[in-house]
Amino acid sequence: CPELIQSGAILTCSKGEVAGPSLAEHAMALLLAISRNVAVMVKAGSWNKKICQERGAIELMGMTMGIVGFGGSGQLLARMALGFQMKVIALGRTARASTIEGVDSVWGRERLDELLELSDVVAICAPGTADTRHMFDAAAFKKMKTSAILVNIGRGDIVSDEALIHALQKGEIAGAGLDVLEQEPPPEDSPLWQMNNVVLTAHTAGSSPNRNERNRKTFAENFGRFM
Repeated sequence: CPELIQSGAILTCSKGEVAGPSLAEHAMALLLAISRNVAVMVKAGSWNKKICQERGAIELMGMTMGIVGFGGSGQLLARMALGFQMKVIALGRTARASTIEGVDSVWGRERLDELLELSDVVAICAPGTADTRHMFDAAAFKKMKTSAILVNIGRGDIVSDEALIHALQKGEIAGAGLDVLEQEPPPEDSPLWQMNNVVLTAHTAGSSPNRNERNRKTFAENFGRFM
């Protein structure tokens, strides 16, 4: 919106406050669908314990979640992960103190590789910018644990679809829960549709019947402060 940019008006954003709760819940839903084999059982369409026994369930307690992007949704997701007794490490644009009890500090972007190496779950909650585009490329996936799960409720172009598919096919990571993709929707012949270790949702993580009310409440409170 060039007119806004040229107007000199100050732009603020509270998207993390109004959409954050549904985004964080959706991230946990994607993770649990993979870790507890919910998705593969639904796909099977039958009472088949053998599928779960062959794949093995994953217990989140004691695991480390690395959260990339620590705004409203990232902070809410951290609280949920801590509730599952996971350890949480967080990454922002720059290093800063953390306001979330249980998260020691927020690391700067320069420590991304360290976060990837340490995390059992990597959750992307970052905005889509020139700096974050293809942050997750072939080199990034090679730094992750082969047992790691990727969850993306941020922006699709943060992850290279091609690099992600390759990493999943080659076993460089164990699975992915994706609400956003670089190409939406993915092509009908995309391997992602057939992978049992992948859960896809159609960019719906921000949907909530409570979102508009939070928008109105936030605007009214801020307008009162302005006046």
